Amino acid sequence: MMLLPVAKQVAALRKRLRMEQRALEPLTGLKQPHIARIEGGQDVRLSTLEKLVKALGAALVVVPRDRLAEVQALLNAPPGDTRYDQGRDIFDTEAFNPYADIEVRDDD
Repeated sequence: MMLLPVAKQVAALRKRLRMEQRALEPLTGLKQPHIARIEGGQDVRLSTLEKLVKALGAALVVVPRDRLAEVQALLNAPPGDTRYDQGRDIFDTEAFNPYADIEVRDDD
């Protein structure tokens, strides 16, 4: 599965939201030229990327490569697609057992 580089995903999300880079300045504390460099692919600290993504109303998520196709299908499902309702688990939970011992915290 081919995914866009993170920098391109950030730029695409910002454009889809019809936001100017400068509009992100007060939300992130980053200056517009810095945002432009990030969107251009400049190496960036994870904490900086997290600030930018959060300001865009999104989240960074780490997904096991062997599960990317399922996650992509979920994200591309049209609204109302009942296969992905919360009440129905279509994913093989056994596939995530290797990660069961990892503690996940939400630092927000």
